[in-house]
Amino acid sequence: MKVLFTTYSGIGVGGAEVSMDLLVGGLRERGHNVVIASSGDYENSVKFKKFGKVPFYSIHNKYLEKFFSKIVKERGIELIHAQDRLTSIAAIRTAKKFKIPVVVHFRDYWFACPRSSCLTPDLKEYDKCSYLTILKNFPIKRWLWDMRK
Repeated sequence: MKVLFTTYSGIGVGGAEVSMDLLVGGLRERGHNVVIASSGDYENSVKFKKFGKVPFYSIHNKYLEKFFSKIVKERGIELIHAQDRLTSIAAIRTAKKFKIPVVVHFRDYWFACPRSSCLTPDLKEYDKCSYLTILKNFPIKRWLWDMRK
């Protein structure tokens, strides 16, 4: 099977990237053709442009969707496996466009919490990430950034 893995960060950034690299290695050992699209360096990867500290998500997603579409077309990709919040929207849209399956790997709380951790700065856990939780526990500059997400 030809599989496209999408991840924003390169190896060495965190545990998710290491986990993905191990999964890719296992798939390759079993004869699958795996391509990685990332802003970082991986074996048999296609590198995309890394956006600045403040990515404009609508522009970013359109760019990645076009980038992933080209890979799917050129390499005959049969499945897309998205690894993070910064590539998942474009991966889903691309898969839908080409009518191929997509897997989104939830590795942390990014879908429920703008900080991806459900932890306050003093490491207290919270169950629900609400506007009130963010306003009460985080500096205003962080609050404004998180509300943008």
